[in-house]
Parts: sequence; structure tokens; C-alpha cells
Amino acid sequence: MDTDNLSTEAYKAVIVEAEKLVHDLTIQFGVLASSCKDETEYLRKSKQLAQEIKELDNDELEDLLLGNMPEKDKLESTLN
Repeated sequence: MDTDNLSTEAYKAVIVEAEKLVHDLTIQFGVLASSCKDETEYLRKSKQLAQEIKELDNDELEDLLLGNMPEKDKLESTLN
């Protein structure tokens, strides 16, 4: 599926919130959509991805976000 297939609510909750923090976080959640068959699966996998990101150390976060590190507390708040 594509992010265009998400409901307005789901799109705002995941994609828009990630974009408010850092574009490279948005990319991670955008790419995730291509491996999902529907919105329910996307939301489940988004929650799982958010949890996995929260468990990364600083070096792993730097790699994931291509060096565009937001403040750690803002990242955690967005992921929650």
C-alpha cells in the first residue's frame, strides 16, 4: 500500500507528526507503508517501529535519521 491509502486521521497521526520533528523520521514511516496490505497492518507496524526506534542507541539513531538528530525527549514524545 501507499501512504495515500491511509485515512486522514492515520496520516496525520503518523506521517505529519513525524514530519513535524524531522523529515528523515517521516521517510522511515513512509517506506513502511509499502510492506503493508492495509491501514490496520500499517498502524500495527508503525507502533512496532516506534518502539524499536526508542530502543536504539545514539549511534544507531544517527544512522537511521541520517545525522539529523532531534532532541531525545522530543523524539520520544513524537514516537509515543
